[in-house]
Parts: sequence; structure tokens; C-alpha cells
Amino acid sequence: MASRERASAEGAAAYASREEAGGGAPLVETFRSLLFDATQMRRIPRSQALVEGLLATDSLAWFWGPPGQGKSFLAQDISAHVGAGLEWQGRPVKQGPVIYVVAEGGGGYPDRIEAWEEYHDRPMEDVLFFHHPLQFLNDAQVAAFLMLVAEVRPALVVVDTQSRCMVGHDENLSVPMTKLIAALDLIRTAAGGACVLTLHHGDRAGRNPRGFSAIDGAADTLIKVTRSGKGPVKLEVTKQKDAEQGEPMKLPLDKAGRSLVVTRGAMANCNSGCNSGDAPQTWETLGLTSLQRDIYVTLREDGKRRIAELAQTFGKARQNINSAVNVLVKAGLVVRESPWVMATSEPSVGPEEAGL
Repeated sequence: MASRERASAEGAAAYASREEAGGGAPLVETFRSLLFDATQMRRIPRSQALVEGLLATDSLAWFWGPPGQGKSFLAQDISAHVGAGLEWQGRPVKQGPVIYVVAEGGGGYPDRIEAWEEYHDRPMEDVLFFHHPLQFLNDAQVAAFLMLVAEVRPALVVVDTQSRCMVGHDENLSVPMTKLIAALDLIRTAAGGACVLTLHHGDRAGRNPRGFSAIDGAADTLIKVTRSGKGPVKLEVTKQKDAEQGEPMKLPLDKAGRSLVVTRGAMANCNSGCNSGDAPQTWETLGLTSLQRDIYVTLREDGKRRIAELAQTFGKARQNINSAVNVLVKAGLVVRESPWVMATSEPSVGPEEAGL
């Protein structure tokens, strides 16, 4: 028999399967396993940072804002970093599997994945894409998905988007919205304490998430996502239930391959309340890939190189070298003076760490 410490996670999946089978007396056993005294409650795993200062485990979160502002690119970027256990914008993450519900725009995801892998010079790991508009107000679909989630036990579940996962229901009414939130909560629990991140549109005034206000009360985290033209994507935390809201972040969304990818932002290295100039520039905070770092070290040693020479040195396509050099240019580490690429400065790290 499962211990009470795990009962809440396993109970959610058991609840769904028994509901589907007709409920009745066995449901009482499930409910009994969900009763905890104070000592047992203290043993329940506490929420931890999934992405420090932004998202927590065992929580419900929403990215909200107008359509076409970069919410999906941000969610995919965070998913890839969580799956691989990589720092996101200088912030530590808790590594774990990710389930990404692709309910719309699935045809663009191959290019998005390739763009991310090209920019980061590594494969996307431990991210599972559920390529179907899962309907959260369909009891049978929710029950089946809960069983899948209980098997995978993801650290993060992304729902992209809310409206495509409640087709035929009015998001301005209390009943469908409270049922949707209940389904998201069951997913959070069935995963053993996942962060469930839902992508949603804002109202016409741009002041709140669109629809019935139940989201405001249910959410542990609300993050408004906006973008002006081709400028950076702005993340503004409008609710953070158990932590400081922190300062807004502005993250570039740049061309890579046949798609776009989130790159390094000026505020990315800062915890709440710091300014962009406060963060020390180290290899870690710069967030360079191994290829980007190796190119920089080579240019520091050799003075200048052509793109074709760098491609030959590292055995990479010119396109990949160009993308890596563009990152170094934006970081202020190299400059282009056609046909040359030259180093300009170095982060404040010791010679041994820098490889010089």
C-alpha cells in the first residue's frame, strides 16, 4: 500500500479511474487516504523553485497576454531548459521531464525545435510533446491523461493554449472555468507536484487574463507577456503567491534557422530588485554554450578569424558559427569587421575558468 506521503499524487489518478468506472464505495477508500494529521502534513514535500524567482513546483501558473507576443516561444524555451537541467536566463532550474500539450500551431514546432537546438548547440532533451488539443472538460480525456501523467511524473506540464483545450465552452462562465481549474489541479497532483503552466490570452483592455476571474484566485503565479513589434518580449509577474514578484524581464526573440528563439536578456541574471549592471559577468551568468565559449577563447588567442575558418576549425556549418558569433556580439565579447570576427573583452572570470 502506498505511503501517505505519496497518497495525494497517486490518489488523483486513482480517483479519475474509479470515477470512470462508476465511483461508489471504493471512492471512500481513496478519500480516506487523503486525510492527513499535522505530523503527516509536515512530511508532504514542500514546493521548490522550478525556475528560481519565476515558477515553482506543485503550482498552477499562467502566461497571459495578447496573441502573437511570444508566449509559446518562452514556454518552449523554459521547457527545454527544465528537461535538460540547464540554467534559464542565469536562474537555476530543477531538472525533470516535461509534457508539452501542443493544442494549436503544431506544424511550426519542428522548426522551433531545430532553431532551439541550433542556437544552443545541443539536442532538446526530456521534453515530450502531446500533439493533440486535449479537452480538459471531457472527463474521459482527463482521466486518461491523468494516468499518463502519473506514469511520466513530469516536473512541468505546459498547456498551449487554454482556449483550444476547452472547445465549445464559454470561458466567461464560472462552471466551465472552475471545472478546467479542477482538471489542472488533478494533473498537478497526479504528477507528484508538477508546475502546470497554461498559456492564455488577456482581456481587451490588457489588464487581466481573459474570461471568468477564477484564474486570479486559483493561480500561484501569473505572468503577463507582451511584445512591441519586433522588440524584446517582456515578462511581468502580476501574481506570485508565495514569493516576491520581482522585476520585469525583457528577453530578445531572435531569428535562428527557420524560426525564432529566446536569447539572453539584459535583466536575465538578476534576482528580484537588482539592476542589469549588478550581475557579475561570468561564464555561468553569460549562459554561453560550449561552442560559443570555444569560439570566444579561440578569438582571444588568435586575434581574429573569418567565419569560414571558424567553421573549419570546429567542424560546424557556417550557419551554426554565424548564430554563435551573433550571441557573442550581443554579449559584447566580439565584433564583426568584415570579413573578420574579433574578440573585444572578456567576462570577469579567472584565467583557468576562461581557458586562457
